[in-house]
Amino acid sequence: MTTKWRHQVIFGANPSPNATDPPRTNLFFVTWWHTITSSTSFTLGNETVSLGQANHTFRQNLVGGVDFAGKVNGKFAGHTTSFDPAVRVSKKD
Repeated sequence: MTTKWRHQVIFGANPSPNATDPPRTNLFFVTWWHTITSSTSFTLGNETVSLGQANHTFRQNLVGGVDFAGKVNGKFAGHTTSFDPAVRVSKKD
């Protein structure tokens, strides 16, 4: 699938009350608005799967930040939303 997209990023660097401590959140929030320009079907077992359709739209949201436990450089999570069918599956005869 290919898309044309635009996005917005919000970065929250809330200072800590103690100047020697790192910022409290350092979170970032990203929203993408996608318009699908092309989608190629693929075979999965005995089914044909299509992800989206040209000219359909969907929104993608992510939030991320530092790992306060210090085990990795950072973490993020997200989800997508669409009013159009996101996945179409058809069985082979």
